[in-house]
Amino acid sequence: MHEETRALTPEVTAALSDLARRQKTTLNVLVQAAWSLVLSRHSSERDVVFGASFAGRPADLPGVEGIVGPFVSNLPVRARIDAAAPLTELLRAMHSKLFDLNEHQFTPLTQIQSWSELPWHARLFESLLVFQNYVIGDDALRLDDDAILADAVTPVRTNYPLTIVAEQGAQLRLTVIASEAAAAEVCAQLATLLAAMPAADTLGGLLDLLSAQRTVAPERRPSADYTPPQTVTERAIAALWQEAFGLDRVGVRDNFFDLGGHSLLMVRVH
Repeated sequence: MHEETRALTPEVTAALSDLARRQKTTLNVLVQAAWSLVLSRHSSERDVVFGASFAGRPADLPGVEGIVGPFVSNLPVRARIDAAAPLTELLRAMHSKLFDLNEHQFTPLTQIQSWSELPWHARLFESLLVFQNYVIGDDALRLDDDAILADAVTPVRTNYPLTIVAEQGAQLRLTVIASEAAAAEVCAQLATLLAAMPAADTLGGLLDLLSAQRTVAPERRPSADYTPPQTVTERAIAALWQEAFGLDRVGVRDNFFDLGGHSLLMVRVH
């Protein structure tokens, strides 16, 4: 897996914060809206689902701020994209949806999957969005003269093919963890959409930015030991892969990921 990181400028971050205030929502909602648009464009679907991380610390739990340990849970978020609709409509819908999801953030994914029509071998979502907005109290900044405060950087790993980590600050920081080609493309497209959001009107205008943006070409490595497909099923799958990758031929020994495949392309192939 590869990590691609990009920090938005202070000016763009400030403009996004101003947009969030005007719409009475949060930066988290703006980032989720941007990801739903990228996911919709890559999958060619108007109805998309992705995972989102929730803090899981209810305000009505006595002493919750003093409890040490993770309460984090991941829940599926569903977004419907209408290119003719204004951006403000998507933001309002996502804000309302996240407000409702807060009431269910303790529900295990296994329980949610049992309520869905998905088979157990299929995931509820293939991508995870984590929005970090940690607040550092003033007491933490008043340290003894002998104390040294240093950043601790650790790698982020999940069991999802694509993970997005957004960190709030003076500069909104985006980190995409995926295959090298997918990480670079998604990170660039997210940054482009977020920068355009403060002046955007309809979702169609934002989606057009993704179509016009130059995409990262996947590294394609067909197997040197070409074995042509023999059965009806093999020929059908090979034809789909040829269309997806723009190749003249695909053999039964070729590997989807060696050809440059990633989770977003896999959604399209399916």
